[in-house]
Amino acid sequence: MERRVAFGDSVSLAQAMVNRARAGEFVMSEAVMGALSVENLDLDAEPLPPLALPRRSPIRIYGVLVEGRLDFTA
Repeated sequence: MERRVAFGDSVSLAQAMVNRARAGEFVMSEAVMGALSVENLDLDAEPLPPLALPRRSPIRIYGVLVEGRLDFTA
């Protein structure tokens, strides 16, 4: 069985955004939101607290959230 490995800044950012989302939600960067607005697409995404990662400035993120979602972070 062949194994492939991906690593780097983009992969780290994607993993952090996936970990920020809860079940049924998705989180996207400001760059993705900008690309969607250029195409006149509206996802009704809410601004979320910036994503803090080591050795870089906080990243603005947005999420399409689910009402009544379970919160396992407590």
